[in-house]
Amino acid sequence: MAPQAEIVAVYGSTEAEPIALLSHADISASDRQAMASGHGLLAGRPVPDIQLRLIREDTAPPRRRLTETEFQDLLVPHGTPGEIVVSGPHVHPGQSSDPAAEPTKLFAGPTVWHRTGDTGQLAPDGRLWLLGRSSARIEDARGRIHPFQIEAAVLTDPSIRRAALASAHGRRVLVLELSHPPHLPQLPSWVQAQIDDVRVVRRIPLDRRHNAKVDYVKLLKDL
Repeated sequence: MAPQAEIVAVYGSTEAEPIALLSHADISASDRQAMASGHGLLAGRPVPDIQLRLIREDTAPPRRRLTETEFQDLLVPHGTPGEIVVSGPHVHPGQSSDPAAEPTKLFAGPTVWHRTGDTGQLAPDGRLWLLGRSSARIEDARGRIHPFQIEAAVLTDPSIRRAALASAHGRRVLVLELSHPPHLPQLPSWVQAQIDDVRVVRRIPLDRRHNAKVDYVKLLKDL
């Protein structure tokens, strides 16, 4: 219907839109293979007007304004996954200048950073890969795994409409919502090695605001 249209995926949040852009034409075969093999979800290059950094996922909300040195100490080494924080002219600075009243902000020197709550990783070429919600990561005796590592991989199968990885009762559970007509796919062996159980549901719960993101809190209640 629109042969000259360009398909562009936008990564952002209510407080910061856009953060990164990805043109469909720029997704290579190797990018698709990386997503299918557990590298996460490619989000593209951060937009020029934004500053993007990755901080340790376990960073507690500071109760005071940080110095620039203290902020730098929160950053993860290059190539390491971390929570995405952004700053820039189109990033909402919050309603208060009091760090204790703004848990989703980091005040470092004169800069206000917005905490997205998402885990990401920057590739050597500068592109951003998403690994899912920081709060949804799983840490157990087998190590650490992020939801998009599994979800983005299995969603390359057209028979899967939605997928969600969660830890329930100490077990890694992959929840699937199948396309119609339903057909249980054969999961890659490396995915099977990373999970303990597969459950097929009629509908995976999504957040009320966007009806797009997996509601992991409600999902866990149903498992």
